[in-house]
Formats: sequence, C-alpha cells, structure tokens
Amino acid sequence: MKRFTLYPLIAGLLIGSVAHANDAMMASALSSPTPMTAASVNHTGAAPLMSAATVSIPLYASKGKTDTLDVTEIDAKIAALEEKARHYPTRYEDKTERRSAENRVKALVKKLDEYAANPDASFEVLMRAMKVNQMARNLDVGAESALKAGAYMRRAIALKATDMEANFWYGCMLAEGGGMKEGIPYLNKAALAGSQKAYVALARAYLSLNKRDLALKSLENFKKVNTAEGTLAQSLIDDVRAGKSDVPW
Repeated sequence: MKRFTLYPLIAGLLIGSVAHANDAMMASALSSPTPMTAASVNHTGAAPLMSAATVSIPLYASKGKTDTLDVTEIDAKIAALEEKARHYPTRYEDKTERRSAENRVKALVKKLDEYAANPDASFEVLMRAMKVNQMARNLDVGAESALKAGAYMRRAIALKATDMEANFWYGCMLAEGGGMKEGIPYLNKAALAGSQKAYVALARAYLSLNKRDLALKSLENFKKVNTAEGTLAQSLIDDVRAGKSDVPW
C-alpha cells in the first residue's frame, strides 16, 4: 500500500509549537497517577514531544486500491478557511486577511485538483477538492472554480448520495448560486441526516422564494434540534416574524 503526503515529513514539531507541546506534556504528567519513568525521557532529560495525530484518506474509490493520502495539514487549512469563506458573500473585512485567504485557497486548489482529476478519485478526495474550489469561487479567485466545485460535488454525491455533509454543501452551493429550488431537496436530506445548520440554510432559501411560513417552520425545527442555542433560534424566528427577509449563517 502506498501512502502519499501533502507536505514533507519533518523530525519533531515546528519551533513555534515546541513550548506548547512541552507544557501539555508536563500538565499530563502532573495529572496522571502513572509516574514518569526513565524510558519516557529522552537523553536530554526532557519529556518527548507528542506528535499530532495524522489523518489519512483513501485516494481511490475502487475497493481494490488501498493507497492513502495524508491530509492532516490540508484539513487544518480548510477548517481555518471555512470560518469566513464557506458561504457567499464571505466574511472578510480586512483586505490583508482576505488576500492571505485568496493565496491559501489557490494553493489548496492546485494541490487537490491533481488528485480529484483522477476518474477514480475517492469520495473523501472529491469532497476536499470541492470545498476548496467552492471557497475559491466565494473569494472570486479562479475562473473555473465554480465549474470544478460543481463537477466534484456531483461525483461525490454519486458515490454517497445520503451523506450529510455532501448534501449540505451541495444544497448551499446551489442555493447561493441562485438555484434555491434545486438546493432545497439536498438541504432537506442534510437536515434529516442530522445537520442542524441545514435548517438555517433552508430558512434562507425559503425566504428567498418568499415562502415565509416554510422558513419559520425550518427555524422552529432548528430550535427543536439545537436546544443549546435556543435563544439564537428564537431570535431568528422573531426576526422573520417581524418581516426580516434574510437570516445570518
């Protein structure tokens, strides 16, 4: 079995994280009833640094192929971008921060497109390639990003038609591109599969179609499944009842 990595392996951790890792190790040692032995200490007398858990995904959809791809770093970068670039319009207010995000997403697109271009690319590869291309589209970088994101998404859905995350992303992609009616079935699938945020996306889509009653129903369902944020849900409901024609993500 071959194993690929998206970044070079390094001995140890980056300098900036050394102090944090050592602190974490010491805290663990202090709270643990198991004493530190000579075997757990390196030749300098310091506790060894703990390496972060790696995340590996299958490269290919075919079951007979077992090659994997290490996406530990790529997943961390995607998660950092999703906070402000998952939806359109994006949430960047600082120009420097946005420019940095544009450069990072372009690098991710280039890297993941190489793997997703394979006709036998796995669901996991396609989802990551879709996400970065969709965020590139949201950031207005890459002339073909929207087309590629749609193509990867359709291939991913074909592999796992009931996947919660895939249906949520596809529903949002269609709705934010103007296809509210087309996106609603996918958002419904995501909601039924357990996605709480899909209810808010449904409310947005219904409001865009002037279906306020259905939007309110979606928000009521959001309140039921998300008891931890009942105050937020009720606030969104009150806004819609007061005549507001949009709700925030």
